[in-house]
Amino acid sequence: MPDTLPLPDTVRGGEDKHDPRVEEPKHAPESAEPELASPPVTDSRAQAVWEPLLEELMQDSDAPKIGMWFEGVVPTAFEDSILVLQVPNSFALKYIETRFGERLRSVLTEQVGPGVKLSVRVFDGASSADYVRDKS
Repeated sequence: MPDTLPLPDTVRGGEDKHDPRVEEPKHAPESAEPELASPPVTDSRAQAVWEPLLEELMQDSDAPKIGMWFEGVVPTAFEDSILVLQVPNSFALKYIETRFGERLRSVLTEQVGPGVKLSVRVFDGASSADYVRDKS
């Protein structure tokens, strides 16, 4: 058995020959961009519950200031008496829950009835339940 392994043809003699035993590295195309999460889609039933809720909340508070916190909110579902709102980031989630959560739930109960619940979620999957757990 030889002490050394033979060099590939590309090193010997300076010729550029492809060795079929060596797999070429695979590169991602330069134009490949990371996939972005698709934006949430508004649910018509959720929107029908959300709009009057937001209107009442804005009447109770300073509308121009409160409006900016709810610009990116998307009502994505209203099923099994749970209104699901999606917000753009965890900062918005924490601020809305801290500043408006109790009032939102109170107005929601007045408008829809007892047993209704509110779930606020970030586009990436964090939810108001996570915020409540973190807060304790």
